[in-house]
Amino acid sequence: MLPVFLRQRGEEAVPALPGEYPGLAATTEVARAKDGPFAPLPLALAEDASLRESFARALDLPLVDAYARARLWLLLGLVPLLMLAELDRELARAGFQGAYGRMLGDLLIVVVAAIDLARRLPRSPRTTALLFFGGAMRYGLFIARPCGAGVHPTIFLAPVLAIAAGVLLLRHAPTPARVTAAILARLRIPVADAEAVRARVRPTRAHLGAAMLGAVGMPLALAATRALGPWGQAVVFVTYAAIVPRVVERLFEPGVVRRVTWPRVLPAFVVAFALTAGMTAGAHYGFDAAAYTVRCVSPSAFDATGKKALDAEGRDIAKNVDKARESLPYFFMTVLVVPLAEERVFRGLLQRVLSRRFGDARGVAFAGLAFGLAHLGVYKIAVYQTVLLGFGFGTAYAMGGYPAAVLTHLAWNLSLVL
Repeated sequence: MLPVFLRQRGEEAVPALPGEYPGLAATTEVARAKDGPFAPLPLALAEDASLRESFARALDLPLVDAYARARLWLLLGLVPLLMLAELDRELARAGFQGAYGRMLGDLLIVVVAAIDLARRLPRSPRTTALLFFGGAMRYGLFIARPCGAGVHPTIFLAPVLAIAAGVLLLRHAPTPARVTAAILARLRIPVADAEAVRARVRPTRAHLGAAMLGAVGMPLALAATRALGPWGQAVVFVTYAAIVPRVVERLFEPGVVRRVTWPRVLPAFVVAFALTAGMTAGAHYGFDAAAYTVRCVSPSAFDATGKKALDAEGRDIAKNVDKARESLPYFFMTVLVVPLAEERVFRGLLQRVLSRRFGDARGVAFAGLAFGLAHLGVYKIAVYQTVLLGFGFGTAYAMGGYPAAVLTHLAWNLSLVL
């Protein structure tokens, strides 16, 4: 087991095995390397998955053993996802357009889910659960489109298995917050002491309000400069993202230096891209499945509302993709400028402040919702997908920082355009 480095205020860092250093307190600073970066124990455990795993392994936490007993059943949830990959392979061989791309996406989702489930302590259990639910939505579309007629029994069983695995994972998997709390409890660090440490870095209401205003201002600036064309909007976007977050940081966090942990960037990108693909596809399939279910129950209602909703959703998504494909300035804006600027404001500013005040899960959720609402002027029906994109990009930021969020956003936009 690799040692960690610990130091008390004013003292030199010393190596120690996790949990075996005498006198650990909430204010004890910890790091994976002697030169840091150091953070108080509650904050370091919440932010660093490998550090959290080291302490959990050393302390032999009961919740880790409980998860190990449920892991075999969770791995069965991979079967429906593998079935989707095989189905897309058959469709690709039959000449269906886009089937190879969907197959590669299916395999990426399976690999990401399998790696996390194979860990003694999962790093992103909520992400894996959402991937299971997304797969179930696609099976729902397979069932709803022919109104269940002629559907093989395994297609009915597959979504049940995927949903059961997702629910079981949410119920039994030790989330980062639960593991952090269990470690602090085993080390006999009072909850009040840990909360006092968190309170020292918790943003004030004024800081939170400034971050929210900064996020609100970006779509307003875009709308106000629409007449400038793509190059003019690109300049406004980049300038806004370069100035506004820096002003807020200098007002409320003078002297704070943030480091990028580069080894985390690529793993964070892979997980977040798989999550983004799984969630948006699942939501799209679920939307379509609901519309086709209406057709099965009431064909007249489908003709009146369901078909119009499906057509409107398709136009909503296609209009901006077509513009980026046909125009080099819009391609540049979509693939490079937008990811760089939006991630600096919505993740590097808003989500960071929200997460420090409310925790990572709520920070990702609130920032994702704000990101979706900011695109109401671009999408109408498909705005639910931009909210889910915000969740995916937010997961990348939470796991790997700003570079991971930009890379995920850039790769997603590029995949749509190409």
